[in-house]
Amino acid sequence: MAEKSAGEMDNPPGADAMQPEDNTPSTETIVKEVIEDLPASGDATRPPDFPTEKEFLEELPKQSSPEEIVHEETSSEEVVVEQAPQPDVARTVVVQDTDEESGNEEEGTPIPSGDSGEEDVRDTSMADAGRELFKEATVVDIPLTAAVPPAVAAAVAAKVETREIDILGGGDPTKALDKVLDGFLSGALSSREVADLALNVLVDGEFDMELNHTVKNPDRLVQVTKFLDKCPSNLQAEVWSVVVAFLKKSLLNLQTCTECHMLSLLLERLPNSDDVVGSLLIELLGLLASHSITVRELKQLFQAFQATNEGTVLPRHTPKLLSVLQQMPQRKGPDCFFSFPGTPGSVIALPPIAKWPCNSGFTFSTWFRLEPKSSVITERERLHLFSFRTAKGLGYSAHFIPGGVVFTCMKVQGKGLQHTLFFDFQPRKWYMMTVVFVYNRWSRSEIRCSVNGQQVSATDVSWFVSANETFDRCFIGGTVEQTEDTTFRGQMSSLYLFDEALNVQQIYGMYILGADYKNQFRHENEKSDLVSEDLKKILYDNALCHAIVFLYNPVACDGQLCLESSPKTNQYFLHSPHALMQRDVKSVVTHSIYSTLHSIGGIQVLFPLFEQLDCPVQGSDGQDAQIDHSICGALLQFIGALLERSTAVQQHMLQSNGFMVLSYMLTKASKEHITDDVLHAILTMTQHLLASPGSIALVKQLFDYVLFNPALWIHASVKVQMDLYTYLATEFVSNAAIYGNIRRTSTVIQTLHALKHYYYVVNPVHRSGIEGKVEEDLRMPRKNILDIRAYLLLFVKQLIVKGEGIEDDELDSILNYLHTVHEDDNLHDVLQLLIALTSEHPQSMVPGFDRCQGIRYACCLFPLPILKASHDFLCGISELSTSC
Repeated sequence: MAEKSAGEMDNPPGADAMQPEDNTPSTETIVKEVIEDLPASGDATRPPDFPTEKEFLEELPKQSSPEEIVHEETSSEEVVVEQAPQPDVARTVVVQDTDEESGNEEEGTPIPSGDSGEEDVRDTSMADAGRELFKEATVVDIPLTAAVPPAVAAAVAAKVETREIDILGGGDPTKALDKVLDGFLSGALSSREVADLALNVLVDGEFDMELNHTVKNPDRLVQVTKFLDKCPSNLQAEVWSVVVAFLKKSLLNLQTCTECHMLSLLLERLPNSDDVVGSLLIELLGLLASHSITVRELKQLFQAFQATNEGTVLPRHTPKLLSVLQQMPQRKGPDCFFSFPGTPGSVIALPPIAKWPCNSGFTFSTWFRLEPKSSVITERERLHLFSFRTAKGLGYSAHFIPGGVVFTCMKVQGKGLQHTLFFDFQPRKWYMMTVVFVYNRWSRSEIRCSVNGQQVSATDVSWFVSANETFDRCFIGGTVEQTEDTTFRGQMSSLYLFDEALNVQQIYGMYILGADYKNQFRHENEKSDLVSEDLKKILYDNALCHAIVFLYNPVACDGQLCLESSPKTNQYFLHSPHALMQRDVKSVVTHSIYSTLHSIGGIQVLFPLFEQLDCPVQGSDGQDAQIDHSICGALLQFIGALLERSTAVQQHMLQSNGFMVLSYMLTKASKEHITDDVLHAILTMTQHLLASPGSIALVKQLFDYVLFNPALWIHASVKVQMDLYTYLATEFVSNAAIYGNIRRTSTVIQTLHALKHYYYVVNPVHRSGIEGKVEEDLRMPRKNILDIRAYLLLFVKQLIVKGEGIEDDELDSILNYLHTVHEDDNLHDVLQLLIALTSEHPQSMVPGFDRCQGIRYACCLFPLPILKASHDFLCGISELSTSC
């Protein structure tokens, strides 16, 4: 490729804004500093393919004048460089300090100069070589070839990138970003280059979506956010789209955003953003709010829904912002966990264990979530789940490999047994891992591995480690070496070690308790809604409680000290049983929507949002404000998701008569809000509540105030009403759980009331004196009314037929309808229902008819034109009475 020499490079337009300051180090200084950092050839940390200083300098081109190198200008005014005879050196020589990376620097190691008898000439010859290299670098671009190892090339790129950032801002990212923005506005830099620098600032290095996307400093997020305020929309969208992508990949990044209150920063910028940037900000808000949301942030989020302009217009982003509410209940994993960033030394160090449990075996159990640097675990990585070793290296450990996990038992140094569990542990997904070491005195021992409560592998082993050894090299998330390739990267929940080999039922019961469980198996009512009675007997019989060797949970922490929380006095540890979170390990406590919502008043704080349904949404780009009819369905879906996953929300909904309040507000609002999404949300809510134990009273409220409320549905579209009443007449009654919880008699009475006042065929006000509840110009066509009446009467029939017979109150309500309604069109189908019930179920209908004095009601029908149907009905009653 044609290149220009360093002295002939053109300055781009606007480059004056990015000129280095006077204190910028010169190229010669940089080269001298780098050469002085070359690792010693005898250093154990030196890569095998790393050249010695002599070899490195021999590969440099010999000192030559500029005239010895031929330059030919092409037609495009590019300079073609003909290379010198020795091309195997880099254009910019920067060597990475491998001692710093490995952490095993050996001081005082001499650097050979070629002859074994010569003294160390580092201070003189290396400096001269640096000056010579500087002269060459100012004349010609020297290509990087195979003579320089790839590790050196990578170090060159990283060193140069770091130096460029320092030149731009003098070490201050804010100044660097401002100068880059000036270059972008002047046309010297493209949006891609500016976005790359912003992302590099976020990760304090060279950003890479696969290998380097972790934000280590929360302040960088604030700085980049303020920088984007000054940028045009297209540049903001470019950066925010990448931020969305790496936040989805990393819980560590989400936690960093939580520490700098990123959610509040985004909410402050949302009103002034355009549609594209606003959509990206809302997606970010959904990720952050589903991870953790505080009381202050939740109040600020609700304020974003508040109508402006004296309460008449909703903010422009309100419909999209509802997706944030819908994402919050969908969070997975525990609220509290230990966060392992994967940096060297970031482990939990346990105190020495004087006596290892070995009576019948031991069990280690925890929930974990892997978050490797790349998308998968590489061959080089050995991320350790735990390592329990003695000073001699004997003991037990478990580390992850691509496609599984390896369990190691070391009996003597250099000799042991490894068992590999082949299981596809997906990154960024929570798993429960339980490892059981079973000790059998008279037969071979075993290792049993369970994932998510199910045993997936087992193998025979010998009992390797002597119980008299002190285990003083015990770590969670790493080994005694504590290197980056062996340190766990991800999250763990509560850590349990038992002095017994747990059985399959106990492990499954612990899995049912969930990743949030962090207690001592003492109180059976702590998870009564999740655990069956049989599992309660297994978990809470005091066997598990007394078998705990140690219990470390992320809530019981004081600074970096992790307090041991087992219920009994611990006899296994040599001294204090408390563990230490080293380096960057943190105990993270997040705030779910359930706990935060409870702190500000519970589910009822959402009800005022329904009062704004008829407010139009502010238009974008000068468009007129329009009412959005999708808001109601989104709010109901959010409430349904909360009710599905939280019994506390169900209790609060019951105590506040929530469904009655919702029904009232929906009845007041425009019926155009009652859409298919609203019906689907209510029916889904019904199914979830029926499957939830202890929610019977709330289900009855839902039936009475919502499903069986004709005033709520009468003005909805014909399709919505047909779907509702078709469901009631078919699937609803056939569900045994629904039928067992329904108030049958009151439901029959409510349905007949709906037929009389809402779904009449002919207006009954003239002949019957019954005032209809629907305005004539708003009523649906006659055919649709007849179809809906047919489904309602089928629903009543199914309710009565599935029971043991008709109740007197139910028969009274039917006869009362026949007695008070005088229009033939309004009577005929109800009378047909009574005849059908009498002919199909005479055993209950005839005695009930006699008890209710039904003959008196039937005689009132004779003056009507439906005399023939009445005559047939009375004849049938007479014949059935005789036969009975």
